[in-house]
Amino acid sequence: MQALRLLVLEDQPFQRLAAVSLVKALGASEVLEAADGQEALQRLRQAGAVDVVLCDLQMEGMDGIEFIRHLASEQLAAAIILTSSLEDNLVAAVETMARAHPIRVLGRVGKPIPREQLGQMLHGFLLDFGSATPAHRQHEAPIAEAELRAALSNGEFVPFFQPKVAVNHRRLKGCEALARWQHPKHGLVSPGRFLGAVEQYGLMDELTLCILAASLEAMASWIQQGLSLSVSINFTPDQFVDTNLVDELKQRVRSAGVPPERVVLEVTESGLVSNLAASLETLTRLRLAGFGLSIDDFGTGFSSLQQLATVPFTELKIDQSFIRGIDSHPKNRAIVESSLRLAADLGLSTVAEGVETEAEWQAIAAAGCEVVQGYYIARPLPLAEFCERFCRIGG
Repeated sequence: MQALRLLVLEDQPFQRLAAVSLVKALGASEVLEAADGQEALQRLRQAGAVDVVLCDLQMEGMDGIEFIRHLASEQLAAAIILTSSLEDNLVAAVETMARAHPIRVLGRVGKPIPREQLGQMLHGFLLDFGSATPAHRQHEAPIAEAELRAALSNGEFVPFFQPKVAVNHRRLKGCEALARWQHPKHGLVSPGRFLGAVEQYGLMDELTLCILAASLEAMASWIQQGLSLSVSINFTPDQFVDTNLVDELKQRVRSAGVPPERVVLEVTESGLVSNLAASLETLTRLRLAGFGLSIDDFGTGFSSLQQLATVPFTELKIDQSFIRGIDSHPKNRAIVESSLRLAADLGLSTVAEGVETEAEWQAIAAAGCEVVQGYYIARPLPLAEFCERFCRIGG
């Protein structure tokens, strides 16, 4: 945890001391502390943004709920962990509110804070960002457009593959390809560092096709080895507005010798709302061509059911916010079970993303989900490591 800067917001002195001692023992590089929301804001405004805030909710003065609103609007932290002993439904409402701002919610813990659970949350955060965490990047120069274009031309963007495993027999079913930047000077650069700039300069099409091309090359090799693996590729909703996308993808899979049925195009449901009418032709033609369509982060938008009735999806991915704590939070379990029943009625395959513990795996299995992905299985891996660890057990 040596790269992390944290703030502990807790009004009870003893519990605050215990939390500060815990995160220091876990190896955080810098830890700020505050007794209420107003003091926390003052500390952050003076010392600069942190990576993670451990946030109590009930306090005198400015409570944790109001504090989160200011925290998000002033961009003073990348993520929060809620520390509260309140009822599940109240804490769940705060989680939803925080994500709507948006700010990343790593999870919630009770009091006293469990060391192992907190360590897993912080470790997962570090895996996403490496040593270049948001707080340590705040003084970095922005990425120039010319640098991104050169990186795309030089093949510096590569896919990392996160395995998707069948629940019933724990065998590899496929994977999701996630973009990483192999920078010649700075090493591995995470998406949190470059995706904003890619979108700003209008280079998302180039990046997506770059990841697709490398993924198809890997898939062609797997096919020669007799491995029947699907690969999911992330697309933005805006990309489906382009009706030329269908012919482009058909030509690419044909040239690679990969059946289109093994390529799943993932799109986040919340982004389809404004583009659904313009995108529907492209999405339908892609299904006719054999490609899979996955509705990602299901349950986080406000038009999910309408889109399921309109778009010919083949897969439903349940958002990790509902998976987290499913073993101990009845409302999350009810939402997941309802989503799985809906998917079954509509003939959709199901994937639970963000599975991080054995308890979550068992709860997902009991609910009837078919496939899972998440850090419990593996983080996104470079091609060679993915093949070494998983391809030999695929089928």
